Amino acid sequence: GRLEMIGLPARVVNRFIPATAAGDNSGSGGSTRSSGATTAAAAGEQQERERQQEREREREREVFIDVFAGGTLLTWEQLRSMMAEYGIPLHRSHVRPLDAVRMYERVLANLYGIYKDTDNLPCICMVLELLAEVAEGRHELLHTRLRASSLTEDWGDAARCLQQLE
Repeated sequence: GRLEMIGLPARVVNRFIPATAAGDNSGSGGSTRSSGATTAAAAGEQQERERQQEREREREREVFIDVFAGGTLLTWEQLRSMMAEYGIPLHRSHVRPLDAVRMYERVLANLYGIYKDTDNLPCICMVLELLAEVAEGRHELLHTRLRASSLTEDWGDAARCLQQLE
């Protein structure tokens, strides 16, 4: 099976796609062709059809795991319904695995929210420092970290922020 972290708008879920049963030919993709009769374009079209069929088979087996609701298991329709309750329409194009950098950003963004809610300024500074290493909006993060460092009177970190902003 395969487990993926999926970054949806305003939410992260995991998607699990179980492996196919032994002897299941659903992923074989083998087809018989007469030699020399298949052009490169036809072969490319056939490969694309096979990839599309595999995606459809995966969708039939997939299960979504809402880690922020105690590990609740959801079908695609249940996930769409849950997101609709938040006012967020969900489309298949939203269901893409996060790469390692995006996972790191989402985890750090969640930690930032937790520490901000508890006014834990030293931890906010730490998370912003880590986030600044990978975030696209690095300049804005450094300004936020500079303010947090100043509030905690961490002048060493404030100086590092100023150096990085130059």
